[in-house]
Amino acid sequence: MIYMLDTYACIRYLNNPASSVGLRFVEKRQDEIVISAVTEFEILFGALNADNPPRECQRAEEFLKRFECVAYDRRAAQIAAQLHHELCSKGQMIGPLDLQIAATAVLINAILVTHNVREFSRVPHLQCEDWEASL
Repeated sequence: MIYMLDTYACIRYLNNPASSVGLRFVEKRQDEIVISAVTEFEILFGALNADNPPRECQRAEEFLKRFECVAYDRRAAQIAAQLHHELCSKGQMIGPLDLQIAATAVLINAILVTHNVREFSRVPHLQCEDWEASL
């Protein structure tokens, strides 16, 4: 099984490796966990806007290099367009970056690790897990 971390899960781990997200990391093999290029963008952008950008960028880079980064490519864009169409027709839109993350997870048939299950659960064909929930 492949698990794709959303931005919140990454930030939760970065802020507290002993968090429930961090505890779930130790249960998984390194090659079972991936991130999307969109999540990588959000993590790096956040580091650049931190109080100490050099330190936070280095910390972010060290964290991110542990995982395969799945590209947001043409196929993911096609899935995102279809998902967006379906969600809009139901009046259940989600944010554009979350939509891109979700489409990338759907593309590779990954389980999206997120604390934002309420929003992501509206996305058809997307499996989600909340690693913040009790073990």
